[in-house]
This record gives sequence, C-alpha cells and structure tokens, in this order.
Amino acid sequence: MRISLVLHAFTPVSRTGVEVYTESLARALVARGHQVEILAPRPDKERPYLTQERIHRDGFGVTWLSFDPAMEDEDRRRAAPGADEALQRFLVREQPQVVHFQHLLGFPCEALDLARDQDCPVLFTAHDGFAVSDDYTLLAPDLSALEPGDFEAAARSRLARGVLDRELCSHDGFLVPGDASAELIEAVSRVLADGGEYAGQVPLLARRIREGVRQRLSALSRVDHLEAPTRFLAQTLRQAGLRREVEVRSCGIDVSRIQSLDRSRRRAGEPLRVLYLGGYYEHKGVHVLLQACEGLQGQVQLNLRGCAGSSSYSRVLCESAERCGAELGGAFDRQELPGLLANSDLLVLPSLWTENAPFVLREAFSAGLPVLASDSPALRESVKDGVDGLLLAAGDVSAWRAGLERCAGDRAFLDSLTAGVRPPKTIEEDAQELEERYEELVSEFADARSRGLQQTPAHLWEFARRHQELAALPTRVLLQRAAAGLEQRGLPKLPSAASLVQLFEAGAGARERLAEAAREKRWRDGLDQNKAHSLEVLEQRVGDLELSAKSERERAEWNESLLAERDERLGWQEQRLASQERELEALRAEIDLGELTRTSLEAELGLAARTTESDRSELELAQATLVEMQGRVVEHRSRLESLTKELSWTRECLEDRQAHLEETQGARAAELATGEAIRVELAATLEGLRAAHDELQRDRLAAREHEQFLQRELVVHLERLKSLDEELAWRREEMRSARKERGGVISSILDRQLSKRLKEWERLEGGAVEEREGES
Repeated sequence: MRISLVLHAFTPVSRTGVEVYTESLARALVARGHQVEILAPRPDKERPYLTQERIHRDGFGVTWLSFDPAMEDEDRRRAAPGADEALQRFLVREQPQVVHFQHLLGFPCEALDLARDQDCPVLFTAHDGFAVSDDYTLLAPDLSALEPGDFEAAARSRLARGVLDRELCSHDGFLVPGDASAELIEAVSRVLADGGEYAGQVPLLARRIREGVRQRLSALSRVDHLEAPTRFLAQTLRQAGLRREVEVRSCGIDVSRIQSLDRSRRRAGEPLRVLYLGGYYEHKGVHVLLQACEGLQGQVQLNLRGCAGSSSYSRVLCESAERCGAELGGAFDRQELPGLLANSDLLVLPSLWTENAPFVLREAFSAGLPVLASDSPALRESVKDGVDGLLLAAGDVSAWRAGLERCAGDRAFLDSLTAGVRPPKTIEEDAQELEERYEELVSEFADARSRGLQQTPAHLWEFARRHQELAALPTRVLLQRAAAGLEQRGLPKLPSAASLVQLFEAGAGARERLAEAAREKRWRDGLDQNKAHSLEVLEQRVGDLELSAKSERERAEWNESLLAERDERLGWQEQRLASQERELEALRAEIDLGELTRTSLEAELGLAARTTESDRSELELAQATLVEMQGRVVEHRSRLESLTKELSWTRECLEDRQAHLEETQGARAAELATGEAIRVELAATLEGLRAAHDELQRDRLAAREHEQFLQRELVVHLERLKSLDEELAWRREEMRSARKERGGVISSILDRQLSKRLKEWERLEGGAVEEREGES
C-alpha cells in the first residue's frame, strides 16, 4: 500500500514528539511491506520558496518543502501561502492510496480538501489543540491559560506577543520568568487585560482568529477518519464546534531499544536520580522544576537534556541549575535515550501547558520508570496518581518539592510506583491498527470506483481497469517501468531508467521555479496595486489637507477682521466713557454750587424773618426761589444716580468686552498654532509621499530586472526543450527504422491497450511540440 504522511516538520531538523513518532511509524509501516512517502516543510534560505526535494532514507521517501526561514507574519507561519498547491503537486506525483495528516501547522486548511480530491481516503490525527486555537499551547505570554473559544483573549495574546517582538531580540512567545523587566511586564499586562493602546484592533483580530478556527474545524469534519490520543482532546474538539465523531486511540512508541533495558538500581545513600527530557521553553515549566530542587542537594540529582529556546530563558535556567547542582545538558540523539533511561529512577514532566499525550512519558513507562507529571485532564488518562506516578499541581514549586522529597526519602513508595508501571502500546501494534484502518478505507474507495466502473460499457471494462491501475502509479514508477521495459527489449540509444527519473526530477525543479516565479509576479503585481492605491489615498489626503489649510486660513482672516471690529467698538466705548465721566464732574460742580446757594438763601431767609412786615413780599420771592433751587437739586441728584448707574453698566460692558477680547486673542493664537501644525503635517506627508514614490520606482525597476531574469531563464529552458525535442525526433526516426528492419518490435513490446495509449501519447506529444514552437 502506498501511504503518504504529512506533518509540519520532520527529523533531524526537528525532534519533538510528533516528528519522532512519525519517523517510527514510517519505519514500522515499511517493515510491514508498505511504501511510505513523507512530506514536511523545512526552513531553507538556499532553495526557492516551496521547492520540493526528495531524498530516500531508512526504506521510505522524504520530500522536503522549502519554507522561508525569515517569514515573520504569524498568519503566514500558520498557513504558508501556496503550501496547499505544493501538497497537491506532491500527491499527483506520488499517487498515494492513503494520506495521513499528523499535523496541519504550515498548511492552509484547504490542504485537507485538496488531498480528498485525489480520490483516496484522508486521515487526521489531532496531537494537540491547534485545531481549536491559533496557539497549540493555549497559554498567553504571561503563561496564563487561554480558554478555547475566547477569541478576544486569543487576539489580545497575539497582540501581546507583538509587543515581545518589538521589545526583544529573541523570545519563545512568553515573558521569561525572573528575567523580564518591570516595564515590559507592565506593557504586556496592559495589552492582555484590555488591549491597551491596541484595543481598537482586538475585535477585528478576534474575528479573524474565529474564522480561522471555524475553517479548520470545517475541514476536519470532512476528512474520512479523525482520531485523537486522549478523551480530553476529543471532547475539546467537540466543544469547540466539531460536528463529527472522533475516535480515541493512543499512539505507540518504538520500544526496540528500551524494553529490555538493564536498569541500574540506586544504592543506599545515593540521591534520587531524576530525569527531564524535552525542550527548554517557558511553557515546559523547567524553571519550576529547578526551583523545587533548590535545597534538595544530596537528596536529588537532576539531569536535564533537551534543545534550548531563547537565550534569556536559557541563561535563567543555567543560573538556577548551578544553584541546585543540576546537570543541564543539550539535545540528545535517539541512540542515547536507552542509556539516559537506564541510569534514572524516575522521569519528570513539569509542563505548565495542557500536555495531551507526551511520547516521552510512554518511553519512560516502557523502560519501567514512574513519572511525576503536572496535573491536567489529559495527563490523568496517562498517569495514575499513586500507582505509576504522581500528579502534582502545575507551577506549584512547593508541591513539586514535596513530591520529590517523598520519592527520595521513601524508597518503598518509589518501588511501589515502579511496580505499578505497565508497558505502553508499541509502534508495531500502532502500525497494525492503522493498517487495518487504512485497508478498510481503501476498500471502501475501491468499491466506490468499482461501482463507477460498472457504469462503463462492457467492451471498455478491461481498458478502464488497466487505465485505473496505471493512473494510480506514481509518475516515478511509470518512468522506471517504461525505461526498464525498453532496456529489456534491447532497443539501442534509449535513456536508462535512472536517466529518465533524473530528467523527470530536473523538469520538476524547473516547474517549481516557474511556478514560484509566477507566484512572485502575482505578489509583486499585488504589491504594485497596493502601492498605487496607497499613493492615490495619500494624494487624496494631501488634497484634503490643502482644502483644510485653505479653510483654516479663511477662518483666521475672518477672525482677524472680527477682532479689528471689536477693537474699534472698544475704542468707541472708551471715548463714550470718558465723555460721561467729564459730564459727571460738571454735574458734581453744579450740585456743589446749588448747595452753596441754598445755604446763602437760608441765611438770607433768617435775616428776612427778623425784618419788618414791609419786607414780606421780598421773603415770599426768596422762598419761591429756594423751592425752585431745591427742585433743581433733586433733579440733578436723580440725573447723577442715572449717570452713576450708566457708568457702572458701561464699565461692566467694558470688562466683558475686554475678557472677550482676551479670549478671542487666545483662540486666534490657538488657530494660528493649529494652522502651523497642519502646515508641518502637510510638509511631512508630502515628504513621505515623495519617499513612497521613490520606493515604488525602485520596486518597479527591481521587478523589471527580475522579469528580464525570468525571461532569460525561460529561454534557457526552451532551448533545452528544443534539444530534447530534436533528440526525441531522432529517436522516433530510429524506432521507425527499427520497426521496418525487425518487423514491428514495438508491437511485440506493448499489449494492445498500451499500444493505443502510446499512439495517443505520440499524438499529444506532437501537439505539445507544436504549441511550444508557437510560443517560442
């Protein structure tokens, strides 16, 4: 059976659990007589993007898919553009009978549907929570838990990782415990709490993440078989919205070098030998383990082996390991694993994230080692607390120290845990189970094809059946069979099978380069369109800013005219106030004069009262004059009060207008400052526009040069194709001569149906040659 295994990475480039498991599974399937081909991405800056390179090792084929190691965009890292098309080319070339996905990271979810379009069953094994979240660890940068389905929290977590990208040279997506600065912790905490300065981006990003999860779950619902190694993960998939059954089936491990280990027993007085195997990443909780071992020198000897993450976290671990006397080693080869397990008393798994079914745990069980693991729903299905290990609170240093002290001090308890270990499923048993599942699905597809064949006319059944058999073979095998058949017939001057395969692989490389050139041209065209659109937007914004500046200038001029008018009115009010003050002074002088006259008249009236009766008429005249003068005094006093009130009102008006003048002058100053800021912004925008225009010109020149380079490459390949066509014509002439001389050798080589196919191929080949000549 031809089986294709697809995953996100592979050994020896990456050696985490899924990659090592897939390698063991491929060996086990080959041992059972199957043909296995593996497709996995690999960071490669030497080869063009999405170029495929096939190698053969350990009985199976590995096709490396070149990815850009400098790819910074998270969405492109999760689903590389064009990776689904590259997968389709791989499947068309290999023609597998079964496609089994071990992970989808790096591939768009459309890859599952493209695999199903190859008329073969598609299986998917969910090893972690990537299907329900953008981050399979389900942890935020501060190592707090993320709930599946909380897309706004996932969006804030991604934005917080953007803060780490900008502030740190290297990181693994988390704040380094005990090493991050207070300012960085505060900035990340603000973003995780409410989005901080990026709060406006959270809703849109949350919708994008929700749509991505929906598409992945929708694609998983259409595969022919879906399985998960734990009930917890299967339940998580269903709770996230997956509408289909998920088979719970544990994975096996390669125990050929582990099962029969001769483990060395710890002698009395020796410290407890504790082993950690895994990566040095924050979510693995290694810092928690080292803190728990501080103060246990002489009781616990901790040996750590694994690949390093960021330099800052590695530095923290080195300092902590030195304090507790632990041995902090590097990555280990699979051949070292038996020795590491044989010289240990137990394995530790202090993960802070929700581990699903770690393969290192099963490797420890196969060697008879008990396991101390973080308590989580999935690990409760693998470790039986108090039977074959202990489940300790994740991240709780005190709980881990107590667990280690108990195992170190109570030898009988440790022996009981060791006795409770049961051997896990082997990779051979796993391969047998999968083989039965593969055969069942292949049989269902074969029955469906048979039903379709029955609808073919009876006289074409044999031809259709033979066509299905040949069409299902990989292109490489077809070439090998054709070349081998021609060599057996002894035809002269024909290429060998190896030469044909080399020519085919060289052509595949050329096709990959041409496809990459076409993708790059589409990308550059889109980039040019985006820059042109940005230029139009900038020009429109410049026009808007110019209109706004013109409006502001007109408004400033109007304000200046209004201010001049108010200044003129203020001068008139000041002149009126001075005139009223002069009139008031005159009235006060007249009142004083009236008071003096009244006093004089009263004196004269007293003198007149002592005069004779003959002077009475003069007295009456004086009294009338006095009454008249009193009336004038009252009139002048009322006028004085009126003028005083008017003066007070005029002063209030003057104060109000003075305040309004000051306010108007402040507003004018602010408007002038705003106009100056707009002018500066306009100048900066125009400068940016000129820079963008220059960059666009440079990109266009670069694109033109690249297009000329691609044209030269195309001319080289066309020349090569011409030489191959000439060689083909020469060989065809040789075959015609041989046919005449030997009496139809080709008819003796091929059966009737294949002869028809050869003639059809010659007709199509002739049409293709004419088409290439027309293009040249």
